[in-house]
Amino acid sequence: MLEKVIFHIGLHKTGTTSLQFDFLRNSRRLKKSGILYPKFYVRRNALSNHSWPILNLILSSPSDYHLNISNKMTNNERDDFFKATLKTLHSQAKDSPVMLISGEGLSIVGYDALVRLRNHFQLLSIKPIEFEFHYFTRSKFSFIQSIIQERVKNGESEHAIVNSMASNMPSNEYIHIDELKRVFNKSKLYKHDYDLACNYESGIKSYFFSNVLGMDSSLLRLNEKYSKNKSLSVQSYEMVKFYTENSVSNTGVPVLGSEYKSNIDLLSRFSGRRFEINERHKELILDVAAKKNTAVREAWEKFFLERNNIFSLQEVWQGVDVKKLTKIINLTSEECKNILVDYFIAQALFYKSLNDFNTANNLINVVKKITLDGELNNSRLASCFCCDEV
Repeated sequence: MLEKVIFHIGLHKTGTTSLQFDFLRNSRRLKKSGILYPKFYVRRNALSNHSWPILNLILSSPSDYHLNISNKMTNNERDDFFKATLKTLHSQAKDSPVMLISGEGLSIVGYDALVRLRNHFQLLSIKPIEFEFHYFTRSKFSFIQSIIQERVKNGESEHAIVNSMASNMPSNEYIHIDELKRVFNKSKLYKHDYDLACNYESGIKSYFFSNVLGMDSSLLRLNEKYSKNKSLSVQSYEMVKFYTENSVSNTGVPVLGSEYKSNIDLLSRFSGRRFEINERHKELILDVAAKKNTAVREAWEKFFLERNNIFSLQEVWQGVDVKKLTKIINLTSEECKNILVDYFIAQALFYKSLNDFNTANNLINVVKKITLDGELNNSRLASCFCCDEV
């Protein structure tokens, strides 16, 4: 009978994806130790990350959840997914005293969703269930830049993300801790240092299996790679941001049918300077913080004083690999290419106004090599630059 539920709730960019892969990979070994890692399926695919099924279970409006949107889940499919998730939880909960749930999406849900989460899991046993929550934190600056790019990649507006952060004191615990404590008032909440965990014996995986689950990690099959997720480059970030914020959207998340995820994946592949918070983010955050109160503004000002390497937008497209970039863009949808043509033309005009003709020329060359409706695009360049040489 189920006695305890351990929630691993990330956070984002703390080796979560890689850990989830090994939770699923070692599910049989976990079960022999009395720990159940439930197997959920969507469209016959096993999910190592539990965020999607659990959030589909507890959100008040699952139709707005970005994974349901990007995968074009119909109402009937969502209802079936809901029922299948409940069935899996109830059928598998009988076999083990401990259940492990891992989903970084659980770190940012609100009070009502957390109440539904507690109620669903309490129904799995006739006795009161013990709840534990575990999450990792990392240095503030690296966490903030990672969470910004992750949310942009998932379709959230950059301004909404920055405003949300700037309205509070800078913190790398981007998690609803107070609401977790309110809903699960007798539960245990454990914060782990990501950097220390990475330096533990064989890394964060052996740390989690040994220190959280009490297992001998040397007996497990652990993947050496930390994660298949790659951080965006500055150039990828700027393209994804412009693309998502200019795509057609009815629910706050851009919807381009089945092509949306493919487009994002393609744009994410362009390498370049690794993503960091830039001067635009800094100014946005300080502007919002100044409207909040003196303490918040001073905290952010102190935070940014500790960093000397925040890049400016003027640095983003200098020395861009035109050939590689256009090859990737030409693999995206027509709508995506149209949106990005507007972006590159605007950036080229910006650099021309700064007399940075070399960078402007690089961006114009990108536009010239993008094929729209099967043909190279020159007409919009001619109208914007009046056929002048840049």
